[in-house]
Amino acid sequence: MTASTVDPDKQFTWSRFVQNVTEEPDGAIQMLMGFVTLGGELLVGLEKATGNSAPWRLQQIAAKYA
Repeated sequence: MTASTVDPDKQFTWSRFVQNVTEEPDGAIQMLMGFVTLGGELLVGLEKATGNSAPWRLQQIAAKYA
C-alpha cells in the first residue's frame, strides 16, 4: 500500500494491481470485494460525519443516475 506514495508515476502500483487481478486465484473477485468493503467503510464514515443515514445517501446517489 505504501508503494503508491513513493512511486510518482504509479507504475509499480498499476503493475501490482494487474498482477493481483490476473495471476492470483480468485484475484478479480477479491479485488471487487475489497472495493465493496471500501465503499461500505466510506459510507459509514459519511454517515457519522454528516448525520445523514446510509439509505438516504444511497438514494441521493441513485437519484443522480435515474
